[in-house]
Amino acid sequence: MIKSIARGILARLPLQFRLTGCRYPTGAGPFKLYAGNLVQGSVQDEAGFFGLSHAPRHRRDIYCDLSYCQIDVPEGTVSHLQSEDVFEHICPELMPRLLREVHRVLSPGGHLRLSMPDYRSPFLLERSTRDEAGALLFDPGGGGAFTHGRPTQGAHLWFPVYKEIRALFDASPFTDVQFLHYYDEKGQAVIQPLDHGNMPVRRTPDFDERFRATEGLIQSMVIDAYKR
Repeated sequence: MIKSIARGILARLPLQFRLTGCRYPTGAGPFKLYAGNLVQGSVQDEAGFFGLSHAPRHRRDIYCDLSYCQIDVPEGTVSHLQSEDVFEHICPELMPRLLREVHRVLSPGGHLRLSMPDYRSPFLLERSTRDEAGALLFDPGGGGAFTHGRPTQGAHLWFPVYKEIRALFDASPFTDVQFLHYYDEKGQAVIQPLDHGNMPVRRTPDFDERFRATEGLIQSMVIDAYKR
């Protein structure tokens, strides 16, 4: 309870009070944001990204709890925003609002790269537990716990598939959306060329050894969306 109240207070503080190191580069935009903790020496770190995290660790991590659907930066000031395995930890009912907020902060031509687990992946389905009717309940590989009949402690709160994410983007302000990696509704893997650039997706066959040897097997859905 106390932690929840503290996180709520921090989420509403002006941005300059939430930095954990250097000062925010006001007037220097457009800038780049990474949903999560920056890793020292990573591609995103070297490219000058700022991390958005509810538990800042890196000197360029900003306190930001995305479950509040608030990214406290001026409109149109972000050129790149990458979210890698984050949205599945946020209530699905909040996704439309969160996508609108991401669109707001992006500059014209700004690039959102979203990756999240695809629950048509045989790899994920095999490790997940189901109820008696076959509905997914819990993915132990995603962290957290399953307590009193629900996911807790940072577990995946929902199990995204292409149809759901397509509908979310169709209802969002984004008009240029490219699905690069995903399983279609027939369970076939669709793998388009992916230029990782300064927003590499680690859970793809390009980086994840588990999927390099098995052609057509992927774990993550990867979507590029642009503000037009």
